[in-house]
Amino acid sequence: MQTKCEIQQTADTLQTLKSERTPRIFTDFIHGRWPLKYGNTVIKQKGSMIAEAGTPVSECWYVFSGQLVTYGYSSSGEKRVWGIYRKGSVVFASECLNRQNTDVFCEASVKTTLIQIPFSELKTAFDSNFSVSGQLMKMISAEYAAYFSFTRDLCTKSAFRRVCDILADLSSVFGEEEPGRTMISYRLSQQSFADFAGINRVTLVRILKELREKNVIEVVNGYYAIKDMRAILF
Repeated sequence: MQTKCEIQQTADTLQTLKSERTPRIFTDFIHGRWPLKYGNTVIKQKGSMIAEAGTPVSECWYVFSGQLVTYGYSSSGEKRVWGIYRKGSVVFASECLNRQNTDVFCEASVKTTLIQIPFSELKTAFDSNFSVSGQLMKMISAEYAAYFSFTRDLCTKSAFRRVCDILADLSSVFGEEEPGRTMISYRLSQQSFADFAGINRVTLVRILKELREKNVIEVVNGYYAIKDMRAILF
């Protein structure tokens, strides 16, 4: 049995490992509502396309409520989700400021309320509002770090390890501590999970089955719960 000191050391180690990860789930980067004098409010229905890969970006989007997803396709045609953007995040800020084409597709995965911010207004906000510019830079930095990590992981990590990493990411953003487990209060379908991990659904099902059999996770009413965080992180 672990001593209190050993338990605390384990908890500290787990917290350090979680804090070092860069989740591809972006939320609460712009604290408070985006200044309404910049941009126009737009409501997008589920499945609405925001941008297509290869097209020029002349505006960015602040997520007021709902959720956007960015994704692309591998050379073999497999869909790979790059990022999930939730309330308080901004999509395409970097591309808009640099007048670049986007290399990902972006769509609303649920009914979503957005603020559409054209280049001229984004630049004005960036130049004149230090609070907004600082938070935008934090958001852009997090995006690049997360996307670099995902690209690296696709080349260096096994499918099993990538699935565990996503569970760790979900727990760091949506985890709610309960006796004996961390409940993830975000429902992710198996297909979306597979796309997020860059694997097919059959592989995902096999990995999740293995994790359940080892008592590392459980599924409760469609939600994932982590019972052994050490096994997920190490």
